[in-house]
Amino acid sequence: ADALDFGEKLGIIKKSGMTYTFTLPDTKNTNTITLGVGRDKAKTRLVEDPALFEEIKKLIKDKINAT
Repeated sequence: ADALDFGEKLGIIKKSGMTYTFTLPDTKNTNTITLGVGRDKAKTRLVEDPALFEEIKKLIKDKINAT
């Protein structure tokens, strides 16, 4: 849940209505992954997809360290 919150605050994860999405940074907005409709579904997606979770976590750390 922390990754979801930090990701959204840092602009890594986008929320539109109830839908959470993540766009891979090297794809010029062409590869957007829907994490889920609703917070619980988005959290579940991060738990069930460790590689995606690690990618988001790395981007969060990089962005925090860059400030």
